[in-house]
Amino acid sequence: MQERSRVQTHRLLAGWPVALKSSELGLSSAIFPMNSRTKKALSRATNSFAKIISYYLVILGASGLLFSYFEDKPVLESIWWACVTGLTIGYGDIYPTTVGGKFVAVFLMHVVPLVIIPLIVARLLTHVIEDQHQFTHDEQEEMRNDIKQIKAALGLDGKGSPTADHQKDSTE
Repeated sequence: MQERSRVQTHRLLAGWPVALKSSELGLSSAIFPMNSRTKKALSRATNSFAKIISYYLVILGASGLLFSYFEDKPVLESIWWACVTGLTIGYGDIYPTTVGGKFVAVFLMHVVPLVIIPLIVARLLTHVIEDQHQFTHDEQEEMRNDIKQIKAALGLDGKGSPTADHQKDSTE
């Protein structure tokens, strides 16, 4: 497997579901098509720890309420079940017996550990991992000015084509 640079690794950690390209996973784009609008929408939806936690709480609450409805259990007991099941602890004190309750359980057991927890971990890691190769604003401005000077010295305009003065010099 090819080795990833630190920048690619940081990009992967910074926006886990958005940054993973199907080509990086070895998957065809037909299986997981993701255009730029979808990537931007997913990035905005998961760009803060508070949003991810709120998704988690909504999923727990909805699962608890649905479990209460399908299994005819008290709401607080169902919320307890959702917390225990979502974190894959599963004490076994409460479990679904109806088809609807089992569907809620399967959904909860897949969404929380496979989507929500990795998003939380990725978001936390982006604050811990520091990219040593990241340029500061001043370094970026210095590089921008250096590029302008190089282009001027080569007689190139902003689009990469020779300027009118440079074309005259080369034809003479």
